[in-house]
Amino acid sequence: MLYANPLTGPLPQSLTQLSLRAFWIHFTQTCAPADAAFQGWVATIGSFRGTTCGQDRTGSFTDAALSPGETGVRAIHITELRQLVDTVRAACELPRFHWTDRIVRIGETPIKAVHLTELRSALAQAYGACSLTPPTYTDPVIVRGMTPVAALHWTELRDAAIRALDGSAR
Repeated sequence: MLYANPLTGPLPQSLTQLSLRAFWIHFTQTCAPADAAFQGWVATIGSFRGTTCGQDRTGSFTDAALSPGETGVRAIHITELRQLVDTVRAACELPRFHWTDRIVRIGETPIKAVHLTELRSALAQAYGACSLTPPTYTDPVIVRGMTPVAALHWTELRDAAIRALDGSAR
């Protein structure tokens, strides 16, 4: 554990040679490099607490806004939102969430209702752990095969995660 100390900057790539069960770098000024190889290594760690380099308090999104009928929900949106939700969970002293389809691959992993419901669940746990008022959603219940996964759902989740970061920083 390296948390709560004065380290700064990105972690060295040589760390990917280690096999770890837990790695905590939260409450430091250091970060996990955003490249796929390093993030793949981070995904193998049972309990990782920290942030990805370049991810500011509002998150780093490929598409700044998702517009209904214009921006299709893509694998990258799931990955980015998962990273933000895991950052919120770390701020609320919760472990990373164990996601279905741990790695979402473009062109291989179909976007499913379970991705949306897991994100909501992981975020709800963080809201509870940080004693925050839980978010509300346009479609409070997502029914597999019935509720189309829409840009609005992802936008609502992004906003809720950012609010949670702001609330957990108090």
